[in-house]
Amino acid sequence: MKRQSFLTGAVILMTANAISKLLGAVFKIPLTYIINEEGMAVYNTAFTVYIMFLSFVISGMPFAISRSVAKDTALLKFADARRRVRLSAIMLSVIGLFASVILYILAPFLAVSMNEAGAAPAIRAVAPSVFFVALGAGYKSYFQGSLNMMPVAISQVIEALIKLIAGIWGALLFVSLGTQEAVAGAISGVTAGEIIATAILVIFYVFIKKDKGIPSKGDRALIRDILSVSIPFFAISVSANALITLDTAVIRRCLILSGLGDGTARFLYGAYTGYAQTVFNLPIGIIAVIGVSILPVIAGASGENNTKKAAAVAELAIKLSVILSVPCAVIMYTLSDEILFILFKNTSAKLMLSMLAPCIIPVCVRNIIIAAEQSAGKLFVPFAITSVFQLAGTVLGFVLVLYGGLNIYGAIIASLAVDYMCAASLYISILKLMRL
Repeated sequence: MKRQSFLTGAVILMTANAISKLLGAVFKIPLTYIINEEGMAVYNTAFTVYIMFLSFVISGMPFAISRSVAKDTALLKFADARRRVRLSAIMLSVIGLFASVILYILAPFLAVSMNEAGAAPAIRAVAPSVFFVALGAGYKSYFQGSLNMMPVAISQVIEALIKLIAGIWGALLFVSLGTQEAVAGAISGVTAGEIIATAILVIFYVFIKKDKGIPSKGDRALIRDILSVSIPFFAISVSANALITLDTAVIRRCLILSGLGDGTARFLYGAYTGYAQTVFNLPIGIIAVIGVSILPVIAGASGENNTKKAAAVAELAIKLSVILSVPCAVIMYTLSDEILFILFKNTSAKLMLSMLAPCIIPVCVRNIIIAAEQSAGKLFVPFAITSVFQLAGTVLGFVLVLYGGLNIYGAIIASLAVDYMCAASLYISILKLMRL
């Protein structure tokens, strides 16, 4: 199997992610015209629930697969790596099917719990995606752990393209029936994209040239290795996503209780998530793939007890994240009005985006440090640090939004404060871990 260097893999994934993010932004441009701010609030609520549920399925095992495959590859145990993927794909598909059914059934309850009862049809429309993401996650993790990023990149770009075409078509098809139906049609594009992306990954895995050999471990031992990493990571990831979901629910509730009213609160939240956060997440998502690229290198180095190599790669990745994030933050801060107008023909979130822009730097650094520490086998240290600051941000946002009279801008100020403190704390932790 063809392997790439850390930098080559990073460039491939960053390019694919950039294209995907741009397609995602292009998707939201006409979508905002079709369903407006109210519809975007419903869409983002449904998508938040979907991501939360997805964390129950894919957050633990794919990371464990990538890390295990990277170690197997470094030790030339290629047959073990292949067998892990097959066993994991079976387990993930069963779990994913169960999760999709549960998400579909609980859609009304979950929508109400998020203070957006109208999101139930959209949640049901996206529920099948959980199964297909789970099925494809094992194969995707195999390619990532093997430092072969091209199949991952191709599937990612095609997924975004299908999501764009199917999502806009679905929104236009059902818009005459009402906002809820139009949002459900739009988010169905996510399901269509995941189906195609999973099919591409499976095809690549079936036809790619594989190294021959017999696994050195039995199935039980291979499964036990995966579960020993995936279960703790699963618990951590679910807890982290629960904190994010809690923050979303608290902020939305505080906007309503602050006296703005349901309509105004929904408008502000829709503008914040649909416009400002969409643009804000573009560079963060692109730069975050550096963490995916360093996982197999650091995990492999850890398997060989090569601390010097792991530290060198982590240091380079952190420097790259700073070099890439600083100009993004400056551009977004100074040109927020122009960016929003070009993308959405709507500048209602101009101040929100300008205030968010400085957060790009600490968020990018934070993501890379977390990836580096987790790849080295340190799962709980970054989780503990980020959890403390996530809760602090929620509490501070609660106070500023509800009692500070700052509405949605209070949540942004809270994020700005805690993101820098969190990144600084994580940097100190990785200095101690890898002696950078």
